[in-house]
Amino acid sequence: GALRRVLRPGGRLIIMQPNARVVGGAFWDFFDHTLPLSEKGMAEALGIAGYEVIEARAKFLPYTTKSRLPRWPILVRLYLAFPPAHWLFGGQMLVIARKPGGGAS
Repeated sequence: GALRRVLRPGGRLIIMQPNARVVGGAFWDFFDHTLPLSEKGMAEALGIAGYEVIEARAKFLPYTTKSRLPRWPILVRLYLAFPPAHWLFGGQMLVIARKPGGGAS
């Protein structure tokens, strides 16, 4: 498809989306959430499509930014730099895959 055409050999695909296994029924709270996947299902689909999965994290970013917590850049940087926070607050998965044909990096 389109990704295969535009992504160069060895190019990386980064996917962040709600993890249906982690957020449970809250996954369905938004009208565009139509295909419930976990990081495992996403990794399997990418592998079947011929991509090499480099990393698959169940929890990365919070499920939503709609909260009373401030979204100051310094807090975002601290959150990203402190992986235990991902396990506490994460509701979105992170999957990184590489298109075959390029050198390893």
